[in-house]
Amino acid sequence: MGPEYYVNVMSFVNKDALQPGSSVLLHHKNLGVIGMLDDEVDPLVSVMKVDMTANLDTYADIGGLDDQIMEIKEAVELPLTHPELYEDVGIKPPKGVILYGVPGTGKTLLAKAVAAETSATFLRVVGSSVLFEYLGDGPKLVREMFRVAQEHAPSIIFIDEIDAVATKRYDTTSGGEKEIQRTMLELLNQLDGFDETGDVKVIMATNRIESLDPALIRPGRIDRKIEFPLPDEKTKRRIFQVWILLVPLIQQQHQLQNRQKRQRRRQQQQHKQQQQQL
Repeated sequence: MGPEYYVNVMSFVNKDALQPGSSVLLHHKNLGVIGMLDDEVDPLVSVMKVDMTANLDTYADIGGLDDQIMEIKEAVELPLTHPELYEDVGIKPPKGVILYGVPGTGKTLLAKAVAAETSATFLRVVGSSVLFEYLGDGPKLVREMFRVAQEHAPSIIFIDEIDAVATKRYDTTSGGEKEIQRTMLELLNQLDGFDETGDVKVIMATNRIESLDPALIRPGRIDRKIEFPLPDEKTKRRIFQVWILLVPLIQQQHQLQNRQKRQRRRQQQQHKQQQQQL
């Protein structure tokens, strides 16, 4: 555990509100308690929340990856937006998915896109950021993260670089390795603890799926595995088509072409109506 201090509580602080685990403000010189933080959410968890209203990433911004988009729609988007479809069929939706493949193939971009499409609260965390110096801080952060996700449901928890905290377990005497394994066990406990029909979905991403502990990616926890291969020639062409539209000159040409298409479509409809009247 971390260091322990015996400190004074200032007279203007409500002592009845002080509870074990409360977040307090300390004086910088004598470490006396001078106030309390009203927000019970861990500040590190608050930083994880991404404002998706400012996010412009959609499925249309992703070049290629049609198969991956279809799979993540079935596993994440539909259970959040239309849970009745699974109830009618009588099947349970996946609790979470794992995206795996080499770096730069669009895993994070797709996770942000599905959160934007579902208007869900998006919690993004990197696996290495849940590892701390003191015993118990990692599992505590994992519990807090899932609690915040449930309070702000519908929500999506995106854990990038999950291999930093969920590698295969082995016997070790290292305190650091034991803390990593405790953090992973808490993650497994949280995955087992919430209902797959709820409004919280977990998306994980890794470049080294072969190094993950089998207990994490077994059915019932992470039910869907989506591979992101290197782009082929067709996919590269789609990527260029998406990003070239961001060039201002190309945008103007694209908008002009769309207006011309709409005008031709209206003219054709008017011509058909005139022929029908005759």
